[in-house]
Amino acid sequence: MQLQKFTLEKITRDLRRSEALQAKGFVSEREMLDAKTAYEVAKLQSEIAQSRLDKASENVRKTVIRAPHDGQVSDCTILEGQIVIGAQSINSGTLIMTISATSLLRVDVNLNEFAATRVEIGKDAAVTFDSIPSLRKPGKINFMTPFGTADLRCLICASSQRRSRSRPATASVPASAPTSP
Repeated sequence: MQLQKFTLEKITRDLRRSEALQAKGFVSEREMLDAKTAYEVAKLQSEIAQSRLDKASENVRKTVIRAPHDGQVSDCTILEGQIVIGAQSINSGTLIMTISATSLLRVDVNLNEFAATRVEIGKDAAVTFDSIPSLRKPGKINFMTPFGTADLRCLICASSQRRSRSRPATASVPASAPTSP
């Protein structure tokens, strides 16, 4: 773009010089027409370069990816250079990445019959992690299924050798909640 601008400025100066010299009779009609043609060509090339720059800027603006909500990229499913199709009325577009909202984390827990009797919706919960024993997050129980389910992963009761029933529960943990060891 800068080169086109400088070229146009030079040809404009040459055209003005040629017009001044033609008035004094030092430039022929043919040389004057060549100078005007060169000016028009340079002007057109400058406009084309500006149009290409505007188109490139628009394409860059369209490639900015904006998520519909705050969060963290939890899965990126495309590779560099892969062609991506935008969402249209006939398709849902190309899945680029998954954004996980991290303001509220969900923990699903299976409880045995004994533990389920001590859990109530709205009660505070402390979430611990086997992989990080020192990490402890406060939470709140916001859902429990109204019935128990027989689950193959349940513990076997030592006394009766029967499978215990489990009751799924969900606790919400604010991501910004302080951690405690």
